[in-house]
Amino acid sequence: MKNIILTTIALLSFTVSNAQIGQAKELENYELVGKLTNPYKQAQLDVIKRQEGPNKYRMTLQNMDYLEIVDMYTIFFNASEEDLRYLFDEMMKAFNLKKTDTGTMISLGDGRIRLTRAPGGIYMRYYEEFKTDKMHWFTKGQVRKLFALK
Repeated sequence: MKNIILTTIALLSFTVSNAQIGQAKELENYELVGKLTNPYKQAQLDVIKRQEGPNKYRMTLQNMDYLEIVDMYTIFFNASEEDLRYLFDEMMKAFNLKKTDTGTMISLGDGRIRLTRAPGGIYMRYYEEFKTDKMHWFTKGQVRKLFALK
């Protein structure tokens, strides 16, 4: 009987001490900035506005390298209103690049994006260390809609 009680206590203490579930955290509520509603490609930009320091952004895009499957990826980054305007302006400038231009490289979140000219729009390729690069294609109107800017 003593062995059964000791075995039960040992099993319970081992199970409790190696728990894999942490404490619940409050979820952050993002506010929608802009969204593309095209059924063939998805993109969305959300923000958490902060009183002090840069705002927190979440850009969710569909990887256009794969047309048969829906491969979504998210870029988290902090930016001021001026930084976001700079990103928008650089994306709009990319529409003036020539096919032979190497494009523009910009640091964004944990990686960097390369903006290059594409037929009828621009390519935005996202590179992050030790991960497969991702690509999205935009028209001018889609960039304006995503950033809610003109």
